[in-house]
Amino acid sequence: YLPEILPFRDREVSEMVFGLKPATQGKKPTNLFLTGVPGTGKTVSSKFVLNELSEFSDRAKPVYINCFETNSRHGILAKATNFFGYPVPSRGLSSEEIFERFVAVIRNKKIVPIMVFDEAEQLLKQEDTKKLLYDLSRLNEQSNLLIGLIFISNDNMFLSLLDDRIRSSLNASIIDFEKYTHQQLKQ
Repeated sequence: YLPEILPFRDREVSEMVFGLKPATQGKKPTNLFLTGVPGTGKTVSSKFVLNELSEFSDRAKPVYINCFETNSRHGILAKATNFFGYPVPSRGLSSEEIFERFVAVIRNKKIVPIMVFDEAEQLLKQEDTKKLLYDLSRLNEQSNLLIGLIFISNDNMFLSLLDDRIRSSLNASIIDFEKYTHQQLKQ
């Protein structure tokens, strides 16, 4: 369910919009890290902003990935590449081949993907997803392509658990979602 308005999340939504707006102009968006305890509106706020972004721009293309459901390098790349209209089989291709196709489809379509990793802490459990984070964080430098990354996690230590090279390349802005007050919940 995605409400038409998000009460009490104006600051967070504004910060996300500010960070992602460059993607609509063909510029590098700010990578974002959304953190807070469960039930504070992180996922719904990101979906709200990305829905608005999709309606505003044909260039910025959001891809939402729940990392509890899809948590391997191969699976994430296949899902993203399929989303952008380049079907890849779930088996038979290496992760590197799918990554090359992912890069090719971004380049050919001249889009700026905004990849949202919900439950992002699941990405730290496998070495192949750590490599994926490294590759995605360096995509602009190595392939001269633009990409935006949004990480959503209940664990506010997520960024500190990343390899220093990944964290440095991400340079993510942190948006902390505070608990709703009793009055806000009532309203």
